[in-house]
Amino acid sequence: MDDLLAAESDPEMTADLARAVDELERDVEKLELASLLGGEYDANDAVATLHAGAGGTESQDWAEMLLRMYLRWAERERLDVEVDETL
Repeated sequence: MDDLLAAESDPEMTADLARAVDELERDVEKLELASLLGGEYDANDAVATLHAGAGGTESQDWAEMLLRMYLRWAERERLDVEVDETL
């Protein structure tokens, strides 16, 4: 219990613990994603389709933003992406 009180009163130790917790959270997120993408068919291609719907220019803008976000994510993950068609 004395160690816990010492940690609470030491700002440097608190900062170190916060960094360690952040790093642990990132590691857990990576492991969760790896566990989801470890199946038999995960090496196969995928197809995603975005439709703006009937919302006018705002929904078209939103669909374009989603496309850019997905493309940037795929680039960070070093995935090959091919955009077949945009209207």
